Amino acid sequence: MNKNLMVSLALARFPLPGKVFKSAIFSIVKKLISRVVPQALYKPIRARIAIISYRMYCIVSKTTIKGFYPETFTYLKQTQHQHPTIKTYEVVEKATQGTYPGPKYLFGGDEPATYCKFHPDFFVSVIPHATVLGMDGAVITDNYRLLWDVSYDWPRSFGYHHEYKRRWQAPVEISGTTAVLNTFTAGNNYYHWMFNLLPRLHLVRRSSLRDEVDRFLVGSQTRSFQVDSLKLLDVSVTQIISQDEHPIVRCERLMIPAIVDYISYNNPPPWACHFLRQSFLPHAVVPQLCAQRIFIDRSDAKNRRLLNFPEIAGVLENYGFTAIQLERYTFAEQVHLFSRAEVIIGAHGAGLTNIVFCPQGAKVVEIFPTGAQTSFAYQQISAIVGLNYRYMYGNWVSEDIHQRILPANAPVDFQLDPQELSLALQELERL
Repeated sequence: MNKNLMVSLALARFPLPGKVFKSAIFSIVKKLISRVVPQALYKPIRARIAIISYRMYCIVSKTTIKGFYPETFTYLKQTQHQHPTIKTYEVVEKATQGTYPGPKYLFGGDEPATYCKFHPDFFVSVIPHATVLGMDGAVITDNYRLLWDVSYDWPRSFGYHHEYKRRWQAPVEISGTTAVLNTFTAGNNYYHWMFNLLPRLHLVRRSSLRDEVDRFLVGSQTRSFQVDSLKLLDVSVTQIISQDEHPIVRCERLMIPAIVDYISYNNPPPWACHFLRQSFLPHAVVPQLCAQRIFIDRSDAKNRRLLNFPEIAGVLENYGFTAIQLERYTFAEQVHLFSRAEVIIGAHGAGLTNIVFCPQGAKVVEIFPTGAQTSFAYQQISAIVGLNYRYMYGNWVSEDIHQRILPANAPVDFQLDPQELSLALQELERL
């Protein structure tokens, strides 16, 4: 079958959504075709209309990306006759399934049911002459199609990516084999760095082709935890290419590990937790201040700050808690701090990532804004590591008084009632 026809058929199954659909170009094409094609026939061919409108959009906007493949495996299967000795697809972490206890509210209520989590296969693939765009590591094939499953762009619609609008500059050419590690939001966010970017390095090193890797693509190295964690994983500075400095690179051979958050969104697989513990716990460094009961202080954060901290500081001290600002500790010191902790309390945020280093049986309390749509990534980590997880709510404070339903990571500050906090800590003592 003709290559272009095969690509078109693949695209026809996955209509390009979002802003492309709503563009003026699509509207014009839609109106023209709807006048010619009977209504009964219009719906079955709407995917083809989407492709036509998208290609017109590409011409007008001068974008270089010509479409997308839903999965890397689809691209390899459809183009297997090209460069058969270079393209590979290897499963390095087999599919697993586990049953975990459900998240529990600190003040009781109905006992949550257990839940089952399925983690599919995690792969590593090598393809020739691929281009990687930007801090988010969008992968473009040699025929200028986006590989959607390894170019995750949350919360975009399926098939859409913000890199579609990029006006390409001349790419930096890289010889040899390069492994892409950077992913969406992993550039400067601690949680996504730890549970999205670093697990990709683990997948690369589990691959049979690990010895062929010459360089690694990361989003940036501007944060100390990025530099320190890569150093502890024996990644040489000379091997790293930061895409904040080189936003467009074209690789002779590109090694692409699966993205954990695409396959298992907010659902870290057990192997990722074990990898982080095994990699960093042996390198923990004792900080000057140690505490077994930790309250994560977000005073210097941009949001989800506890506004009445002076009011509840005495309550925390009465129960033996120490308020700690994690940004004042090195990465290795944070690992040690959490590895000795008995109780962790903190608002939903990246600081809770470190509970992956806690000893089995430690207690974790996550605070959400009242009425928020809870996100239980940290409950999943707790279940895998063997921690006693609970959640509670704080009264959020926002100028937008009309918004009542908030996501877990809403950029709002909150307050804790001292009496309610005291009751919560008493309840925690009984666990």
